[in-house]
This record gives sequence, C-alpha cells and structure tokens, in this order.
Amino acid sequence: MVNHPHRARNRSAFLAAVLSRAFAFPAPPDPFLVERCVVAMQRAARAHQVAAMHEPNPLLTEAQQGRADKRLAGLAVAAKRALRSLGAAAAEEQHVAYGRTRDGRLFPVARLAFGGDRRGPCGWLYVAGEVGDTAGGGYAIYR
Repeated sequence: MVNHPHRARNRSAFLAAVLSRAFAFPAPPDPFLVERCVVAMQRAARAHQVAAMHEPNPLLTEAQQGRADKRLAGLAVAAKRALRSLGAAAAEEQHVAYGRTRDGRLFPVARLAFGGDRRGPCGWLYVAGEVGDTAGGGYAIYR
C-alpha cells in the first residue's frame, strides 16, 4: 500500500509512461487523457485494496455489503472505460490500439484486473508483449 504521496505520484508517472508506450502515443490528443486513465485505475485499485483489508467484517449488514460491492464494481467499470477511451483515442490517431493474433482476431493492447490479497497489489495492468513488475506478469497499479 502506498502511504506516501511521493511514491503514489512516482507510480502514476510510471504507469502513464507504460500506457503511452503501449498505445504508441508520440503525444496524446488530449494531454490529460492518460492521466485521467491512471487516476481511475489507481482509485479502483485502492478501493479494492481497502475492501480486501475489511473483508472479514462481520459487522456489515447484507445491504451495506451489497452497496460496497456495487461501488467496487462501478469503480472497476470506470477504470476499464477510461482504458477503452484511451484505446479509442489511439485508434483514431492511427496508433496501435489492438493487436492481432495469428488467427486474425483482435485483442486489446492493455487490460486491467482487480482483486487479490490485501498484502499486495489489488490491481494490475497487463500490457501485451511486456513482462510487468509483479510475479504474475502485470504492472501493479497501486502498491
């Protein structure tokens, strides 16, 4: 978990560089497009980590647990929507937004995954063709 704002800023800059490289942006069409995507990813990963810390909480009612699950799902959808908008901007600028398999099927250049253990990162960014900085091969979004 990032407790220090400088580490969070450094991680944000690192993830922005990874995304810019993955989508081959020489300069993004909107200068804040990549930043908004990284902020949405970090917000969702942090919320998943906090939820994992409070997972065995017997004091929550079913209604409260349902609201918490709905919030987590909404944050994950917002982060994935931001990543899709980044890919759409790359496609409009004729940059690489999707790769092709040998069968000719399209696959996204980057994808997100949330969940996991509270002691480690709870959000990962997987970039096609790159080995990340975690054991699973992805980049930790928030740690």
